[in-house]
Amino acid sequence: MKRCFFLLIISMIFSALNAQIDTSRSHYGGKYKSFGEYDMEGKTFYIESGNLAVSSNDLEFKQYADYITQTIKWKHAIPTTDKKNADVCVLLDYGITNTSYVALRSIPVWGQTGISSITTETQSSGNLYSNANAYSFGNQVSVNEIANGSSVSESTSKIDYNYGISGYRNVSKNVKRYTRFINLYAYDNKQREGEPIMLWKVNGTSEGSSDDLTKVFPHMAGHLLTFIGANSDGFREIGSYSDDLFVENIKHKVFLADNMYLNPKYTSFNDKSIVEIISINSLENETILMICSLKKQIIFSSQTYLLCNGKKVALKSVDNVKMDAYIRGPLMSYYYLHFPIRLSKGEKFDVISYKDQKEKNIRWGWHNIEF
Repeated sequence: MKRCFFLLIISMIFSALNAQIDTSRSHYGGKYKSFGEYDMEGKTFYIESGNLAVSSNDLEFKQYADYITQTIKWKHAIPTTDKKNADVCVLLDYGITNTSYVALRSIPVWGQTGISSITTETQSSGNLYSNANAYSFGNQVSVNEIANGSSVSESTSKIDYNYGISGYRNVSKNVKRYTRFINLYAYDNKQREGEPIMLWKVNGTSEGSSDDLTKVFPHMAGHLLTFIGANSDGFREIGSYSDDLFVENIKHKVFLADNMYLNPKYTSFNDKSIVEIISINSLENETILMICSLKKQIIFSSQTYLLCNGKKVALKSVDNVKMDAYIRGPLMSYYYLHFPIRLSKGEKFDVISYKDQKEKNIRWGWHNIEF
């Protein structure tokens, strides 16, 4: 199960370009690739600057290193200040580059495109007088009329034009664009002689309009969770919203409490399931499941249940999500499911989400969840 989630990551077949982002919320996306397979569970580690121009004592570096520390701790690794005896030394390199540019685009110009028709009207005006004499010869009448006067004629032409796109003009727009990058290199800290042994590494970039690395970095740190100590088999894309709870946990150093369990064992109802459990938080009045979805869209229906010891408890809520409605978001997203039941360590339970009210067709779910 330890590698189940990672194997799930590298099986992604969707393109993040097809994911529909909720533009009403700030979104941070990135591309990451990782190398090496190394289990950080139980290992001690410390973080140093991987850039000679940045001191490990720099306050900004310390803040970013703390975010990375919080993420690595979710791998059940142990941060330490004992640099001599630590298992792993992690080198952190980060930065931001200005990739803004001027975008040119053509826009149509509306105008006359030709003549549709021409209409001419003639008007006459003037004075006219006449004398007439009539002569009768049997049944014939002859009329002789003499007319005199003057007249004026005036012609007016009306031209109707066709209208449409008569041409194009170029307009320019300044586009703010920044590329933020992060690199992690983990080495065997107990290798004292010879060439340093690299255990794993992660490289990632994030592009956007913000040049404030303090806002972006916590999200990039959170994105690294599934890449640390794993081989991604190429670049993978992941995104998170500004109110992502996992990122908030990293920022505020909320880690696994005594009642929170990471990477529980379970069996998916569908071997091709792309919804996985990250952690279980057992509280006094509820159980919270933190899950990760790799679906382009997902729905949390009212027909989602937790089953344990003959009890069947319906899903109460999902943080920041409307139930019974399809959610379209980043290719990879974290969600928190709330079930109004308290579970004890060692209890096994199932979670099932049905497609319909008849509860015959399973949408997704897990069997024999153990923590």
